[in-house]
Amino acid sequence: MRYKLGFKASCSSMAFIVRKDVYGSVFNLAKHMIKERMWDNDLELIVKLEHLEISGIDPDINLSFATCNYDTYMSIVGDDIWVTTSNNHSYWDMLQIDKFFHEDEDHPIWEIRSSESFLDLETGTVIKGRTHALIDKLKNRISVLEREVPKGICSK
Repeated sequence: MRYKLGFKASCSSMAFIVRKDVYGSVFNLAKHMIKERMWDNDLELIVKLEHLEISGIDPDINLSFATCNYDTYMSIVGDDIWVTTSNNHSYWDMLQIDKFFHEDEDHPIWEIRSSESFLDLETGTVIKGRTHALIDKLKNRISVLEREVPKGICSK
């Protein structure tokens, strides 16, 4: 069952809920999403996830990984996986999503990245609550600055 409630394609971030029983674990959902990004280091991250599983790390641990403007944050809530992420990836076309949320919609899903701790997949470290929100703000500002600076201005 997929439907978009008030979804705004122009927003730079999005949030959605998927049923845990559809993907089995946070790690499995992360693998699907990472494959969709098509970045150079995707295979490396998928291998990291597989090593984490083999080593006995809970596959439903709160997880974070890089995506365009905002990192992706995944957390189990009840029988669901709550996800906040960048809108620059077309996850809604390839995932079985139960509900979408837009940035200005009042829902607790927007608080997970600032209230929980997450395992950062790229670094392998656990980052605590509000640190994620600050990192996202910095990444977004850097992205804006990169678009504003004329090409070649920093080249030798």
